[in-house]
Amino acid sequence: MAGSEFDDAFGDADDELFQTFGEKGGALYDAREGATPFSVGAVLQRNVGSPDGGGFTVVELAVDLRIREVPSPCKGDLLTIGCKRYVLNEYMGADGLINRFSLMPSEGR
Repeated sequence: MAGSEFDDAFGDADDELFQTFGEKGGALYDAREGATPFSVGAVLQRNVGSPDGGGFTVVELAVDLRIREVPSPCKGDLLTIGCKRYVLNEYMGADGLINRFSLMPSEGR
């Protein structure tokens, strides 16, 4: 079943977002459950805000991951971008195509 014109345009915008702002070479996603790590697209976000119980919390580093590539990301999963490893920290929301998580540096995990 085909999507609406809006869905098609939004999907094209998502592709453009990852092509333009995504990490070159992608990222390696390593789930806590021990599945084999796999390559994904990732858009790093720096100094973003997140609603927090009526306030607004600034998050130093976050990542956008495509739902079609990582359908069930979990807090504690690992993400390697270049030579840096991060831990998915807090879930910050989704828009139907991406999930956003705050990131913490990995400490030898």
